[in-house]
Amino acid sequence: MSNHVMPEQHKLGYFFHPRRDPSDPGHPQLDIVLRDVPTGLHYDPERMQIGVAGARGEIESITVRHPWRWYIRHYPVCAGRIICWDRKAKAVEAFTFGGELQIEPDEMYTTCTVSSPVPILRLTEGSLIPTMLALEVEILLAERRAAWVHDLGAFEERLATAEPNLLYLVCLEALKGNFEAFPLKARDDSFHQFVRFLHVETEKRRKTLNGGPPVPALAELL
Repeated sequence: MSNHVMPEQHKLGYFFHPRRDPSDPGHPQLDIVLRDVPTGLHYDPERMQIGVAGARGEIESITVRHPWRWYIRHYPVCAGRIICWDRKAKAVEAFTFGGELQIEPDEMYTTCTVSSPVPILRLTEGSLIPTMLALEVEILLAERRAAWVHDLGAFEERLATAEPNLLYLVCLEALKGNFEAFPLKARDDSFHQFVRFLHVETEKRRKTLNGGPPVPALAELL
């Protein structure tokens, strides 16, 4: 029998760790606790779906449940959605630019820890910047996937091996260019708020490169 004591925040079912910087659009880590029997006291995830890098460079969608019986407990995470469902089919969703998944089985529950060097975006109704950023990046990735339609394996290998810091910055730069080309009549308050975020966040992330190599275009990275 396990003597492990569950951290207080894990009793919530899922927990987004505090932002590294108050201006970040997301969180450095997401913990998800899967149980056989729901507590009924909060949101009780039953299963989690996430994209990970396969052994041959492909992107594999895996579903984690309790109990976790596979010997593999650590996975490289690929850019994309993280989706949790409870027994009533209610979903909690997030978006990641890549990172690591650690699965810790226990007798009573299984803890999934997703960590990333760049923000994990929590997708909730009313959260303009995180949700808009995730949706726009998904469009960028879908466009790049379409460009590789004759060699999807090569696209998946590129995406699976993309360094999260670089992918995040490249996507920010691509979105800046896209939004600068928006027609004036389409520029409402949410547009201006999002563009301000893109400019501030891009400059902040560029400073972390410390004079490194030039940032490639999205079509060069993917």
